[in-house]
Amino acid sequence: MLTTLKIKIYNICLINIFLFFYTIPIILHAQQSYDPFEKVWSYSKNSYHPSDTVQASGVVYKNYLLSVDLDGNVLALDLVSGNLLWTVKIGTPSGRRGFYIDQKNGYVYINGGTFLYKLRVLDGTILKKIEVGMSQVEPIIVGNDAILFNHMEGNISRVDIEKNILIWKLSLGSTARIWSPPALSNDQKIAYIATSNPGSLVAGETKVKGKDYSSSLVAIDISKGNVVFSYQDVFKDIWDYDVTGRPLLIDNYRTNDGREINAVFQLTKTGNIIALDARDGTEIYKGQTALKFVDTNKDEIEGVSQFQREYLWPERFSDILVEPKDLRLSEMNSFKLRHAKFGEFIPPSVDYDVVIKGLHGGAEWFGGQLHSKHGTNYLVVPYNDYAWILRLEYTQAESILDKLCIWFIDKIFRLENKILRIFKSNPDTTEKTKFISDDNDFSGHRWSQSEWRRKSYADWDKYWTVRESIHYATSPFSYNKTYSQNCASCHGKARLGDYQSEHGGDGYIPSLLGYTLTKKFKKFNTIDALNAIHLDKQKLNISQKDYNNMNNFFNEYDNKQLRKGNLIATGFWQMLAAKDGYPANNPPWGGIGIVNLETGKLEKKILIGDNKVNGVGLPIFGGISSPTTDNLIAATGTPDSKAFIIDLDTNTVIQKIKLSFTGSAPPLLTKIGKCEAFVFIETGGRFAWNKKRNGFVISLYKKKSCDINSM
Repeated sequence: MLTTLKIKIYNICLINIFLFFYTIPIILHAQQSYDPFEKVWSYSKNSYHPSDTVQASGVVYKNYLLSVDLDGNVLALDLVSGNLLWTVKIGTPSGRRGFYIDQKNGYVYINGGTFLYKLRVLDGTILKKIEVGMSQVEPIIVGNDAILFNHMEGNISRVDIEKNILIWKLSLGSTARIWSPPALSNDQKIAYIATSNPGSLVAGETKVKGKDYSSSLVAIDISKGNVVFSYQDVFKDIWDYDVTGRPLLIDNYRTNDGREINAVFQLTKTGNIIALDARDGTEIYKGQTALKFVDTNKDEIEGVSQFQREYLWPERFSDILVEPKDLRLSEMNSFKLRHAKFGEFIPPSVDYDVVIKGLHGGAEWFGGQLHSKHGTNYLVVPYNDYAWILRLEYTQAESILDKLCIWFIDKIFRLENKILRIFKSNPDTTEKTKFISDDNDFSGHRWSQSEWRRKSYADWDKYWTVRESIHYATSPFSYNKTYSQNCASCHGKARLGDYQSEHGGDGYIPSLLGYTLTKKFKKFNTIDALNAIHLDKQKLNISQKDYNNMNNFFNEYDNKQLRKGNLIATGFWQMLAAKDGYPANNPPWGGIGIVNLETGKLEKKILIGDNKVNGVGLPIFGGISSPTTDNLIAATGTPDSKAFIIDLDTNTVIQKIKLSFTGSAPPLLTKIGKCEAFVFIETGGRFAWNKKRNGFVISLYKKKSCDINSM
């Protein structure tokens, strides 16, 4: 028996020695054969925003590289030298998530503010300017016509640019907003778009008139302006699960059962891949999805679907489920989870909080890329994978007086901001109190770019002080002396509480409006229980009797307000963070998935970015390039401000490039002469884990051995 054991150990040693000497030459050969990318030039300017970034990759026409900044300018750089050729101001946002280049005639079509501009690439001359409404994404240009996508209202229209004539207009409704770039079929007949969630975390709050196009892939006949088909990922979505990224088209896609179809693949925040026949919207394979029952507390919450799709093919590239075992519990403040529920598709409630993944993806607006290897189609998908907490709370319904006052101060502060921008167009990001907000900040909304909802920034502090005073002044009978002396300094005079947005962190001071009406209150109906979740300096020095009297007072008052319809539920989300400020779930927090579109299998997860917890796998908010001729892609968007060159033949990272700032848009693959090159848009990050200030740099990298002067 001992001899047999010795023989096994001997054989294992021989195998390891063989593998060592066999693989080392292969690794060395790969390293020697790899041609690294080197910087050719970089362009920088003093234009940045502390919580916003440039999200358009840029386009190339001959030796002109076109990009945008956050001040509403279009820039043209010399592709070879990086020198600035011209700049034109068109308004903000300018080309937010892309713009269209007419390679034949040398025109660029770009949205600026509420206008569509036609510019001549050679000198930046504005040839046409028509008002079309606000758009986050690039137009589709067909002949003299533009297909336009109004992002907030879900409107799509076709306009004759030269004559400024509306040809048709289609409304998908405000529950189907458009954040991601569109795709056009090769025969230029059908446009494909991804749509947003309905826009609320409160079940039944968002009313849909007609067909619900939210959280869907939608195909549109661009000649007639009608919907060809739509396919919904999440039914009655109240979790912010947008369908995201540019739809990806494969003509003459051969199925496993021998059919040849035109296929469309759509990414989602849930990590599912929608795979359809691009002509009629039918699923590529029968049985590739099924309906599954989900526990929705139907007895308590109406307006929630009890069924959701279960995707059986292709395999999902990320998940939305979080369990307590997935969290870094020892590194968290335990009281954050005091009201938490864990599970898929649990509807948020004023009685509990919901912990899930997916609000930043899964996939995000920058989408993925198609890649072919040995005749097989692959989908390359940057994804995020970290936890969020969803909360509902009561707030005071706005009276007519509220709305008039808020409208008035809104106008005053926006005018003040515009005047301040004239004298201080580039705020010093090292001092966040000097931040000047813009018209896209959605004051107090879950989309707000402010760090705190009503504190921290000087202008928003004034704004919320006035708003809170209005709420308080219109509710004179809600005054309670015990509350005013012991609680109002944190929770506010009007009991509105406060919280940080995803741009700032996970700070949270609960709203106490209607708090005694919820099941959350039952856990903290004693002064000892309440003080247990407060810091020493915040503990309440009052008796149980005074605490009971205060709660009874507010319980009676809030019950009356609820019956009158003056209290309404509202929702918001926050990143669930550990004490270090990074996501509370165990990393990796993101990666790049490689999905085989023949077998449907997720073959690999490539992790990029160095996290400080266990090594590799950071969130991604930049994107990936299209592949080079030798199957290399570039990836950016990790908070460590690096670009990654990835070999798709081996699915490995082969080069890391340190950037000046975090890449904020998908890298652009282009050519200088015969040299393939990547353009990186480096303007920083938008979220709490981005510790470095933002900036503005555009850089170009080519393969080191390639001579740009060779013909």
